[in-house]
Order: sequence, then structure tokens, then C-alpha cells
Amino acid sequence: MAKRVPLFSGFSGINNVVPTTRIGIDQNGFAGLEAANNVFIDAAGVIETVPDGLVKIAGVFHSVWGMADKFYCVKDETISSTIYQGEVVDGAISMRTVVSGLTKGVKVSYTKLGDDVYYSNGVDNGYINGIVRYSWPTQKNSRLPNLNTFVPGTHIDVLAGRMLSINDDEIQFSESFLPGLYNEHKNRRRLMSSGRMVCSVGTGAYVSDADCVYFLHGVNPNEWKLERVLNFPSVEYGCNAKLVDPSFFGFQSRQLAALFNTVNGLCLGMPTGEVHNLIDKKYRSTIDYAAMTVLYDSLVVLSSNDGGILVQCVRDEIGNKSVTEWYGGFNSLFATASNAVVGASDSGLSLLWGQVDAITSGLEMLPDLEMLSDLEMI
Repeated sequence: MAKRVPLFSGFSGINNVVPTTRIGIDQNGFAGLEAANNVFIDAAGVIETVPDGLVKIAGVFHSVWGMADKFYCVKDETISSTIYQGEVVDGAISMRTVVSGLTKGVKVSYTKLGDDVYYSNGVDNGYINGIVRYSWPTQKNSRLPNLNTFVPGTHIDVLAGRMLSINDDEIQFSESFLPGLYNEHKNRRRLMSSGRMVCSVGTGAYVSDADCVYFLHGVNPNEWKLERVLNFPSVEYGCNAKLVDPSFFGFQSRQLAALFNTVNGLCLGMPTGEVHNLIDKKYRSTIDYAAMTVLYDSLVVLSSNDGGILVQCVRDEIGNKSVTEWYGGFNSLFATASNAVVGASDSGLSLLWGQVDAITSGLEMLPDLEMLSDLEMI
């Protein structure tokens, strides 16, 4: 009987997990790659070139975070650091100072509660309303005399109106909508080692120390428990600023999901505490990518000072996603609602992807011949 050979439909990205002799075209017609440099693969399997990044503002930048088209970033000045509020308009970055005098060189964590953006780096903290900076609320409440002052740590987020904070080897949480007050005896959970991530999702939160990833859940905060969900840790600061629609990653849920990087690959954290590794069966890296953002709902951009990878996810596709490599070089990333990517590095604040209007998704399933120098297909 004749063997059916699938027609070529597109590329499925790098596969460095199996021997190169086993990489080929799968039953759906998608071909694996041994190498793919400075290109990305769209949802249809089409190869696209990665746009160059343009340094817009020189300096040492880090800690980029934002919502919609506005973002915050930190610039290390001569003796201290400054938080700027930025915006991308017509291919240019405009910024203005909102907080100055922070401890130099220390990464900042952000979260949003109501209309305010809270920030903390474990040393300095406060919140921003518009472009005005305020001190972290610490006043005592006369109706709640037994509560203590809540001091935020290195990583913060909000769950059900409560401020969550990593303070050394503990996860602490404030009273509901009182980010400056907590019960020091009840509102804390001990970790096994130093904490490095807190990321709320639905009615729970993912928490990581230096050994494992946990899911914090429970209806009553007094009964919140940490359930171990991964036997390896997250990458510190490697959590996406925004929750994502899990359907773009092949999983169904009525709620949004968390996206965070671990030492064993990119993971999707469902609001139930179920975790899916999106790349471990196709791609393994020795680099811990601490910068992450998402473009076009399903293209995950990860970077470190030593390089980066691009992970393309396809709606309704179950299993590992397409991975390619790119030049990277950024310690922090943020994608605006208009799909411009702001990247921070020790050399400046750059704008990436700003000149791309959309991903090609037509019938051009093969790369240009000159692009094949950067691709190796087995």
C-alpha cells in the first residue's frame, strides 16, 4: 500500500529535544526546524522576519510595566533611579517623570488597585494616580485597632482587593481594599525559600520561591493554602504583565489565564491551578528569560540580556507551540494595545515591532530564498 505523504503546510518551529534525524513534516504538514534565527512564525505557520529595534532614549532602563498604551519604566540615574510614565505615539516614545529618588539598580514590581498603580522594590514604595506620586497608605484605622502596617516587598499583585506581597520567604496579604493594613499573625504564609513571583489569576494566585511554584486558593482568606503545582521555580520577574485568553493557547476557560516563565519553559497557569508547559516537548534552553510580553494575542516574546525566543500559539491547538530564536538583549518588555513593543536594556529604551501593522497570514507559506541562510530544516 502506498504511504501517504502530507503536503507541506508551514513551519512548526525549532525542535531541539529530539535527534535531528527525527525532525520532519508531521501528519498535518508542518515542518520542524533545527535552527531559526531572527524570524518568527505566525499562527498559519508562515515565517516572518523580526523587525529591528530602534533605541529611542539612551540610558540604563529596566522594570517596564503597563496597561493599554501607557507604561511605566525605571531609569538608573547617577545616584538614584526614576520611574517614568511613557506612551508610544506615531512611532515615538514620550515620557514624563512621576517618581524620583528610588534606590538605584533595584528592579520595581507594579500592580493596579482601583485607579491607582502601586509600586515596590522591597526598599521604596508608593502609588501613582495620574502623574502624581503618593506614599504607600500606612495610617491606622480606628475601627480596626488590632491591624498592623503592611510593608510591601519585592513582588506585589492584587487578589480580590487584597495586596499580595513577597517579603523574603513569605507571601503576605493586606486587608480587603486596605493595602496599608494587615494582621501580622494571620495574613501570611511561609514559603520554603526566598520568594520570586506572585501573579494573581481569577480567584487564586501563582506564587514561586526558589524551589517550586504554588497555587494560592481558597474562598476564605483565613483558610488560603499554598498547593504545590510545579516542582521547579519560576524565573524571577518572568511573569507577563497582563492575563491572556487561554483559547489562543489551545485551552478553554471562561476566565483569563496567567503566563509566566520557569526554569523549564514557558507555562500557562489556568485559574483553577492547572499548569501547562507550552514548549518543553519541543524546545529547551539554558537561558532564563526574565522579560516577557504578548503580541497579537498569541505571539509570546521572551528576552534576556543574552538573547531571546519567540513562541507562537494557535487557537484550539493542543500541545507544544512554535519556537524561534531572536537577538533579544532586553531585561524587560511591554507590548502596548497597538502592538508596539517597548524594550528596556542597559543601553536604552527601544521600540520594537512599532513599524509592523499586522502579521502576514496569506498563502505565502515558504520563506524567501535569501532568508534560508538563517533556517535549517531537517
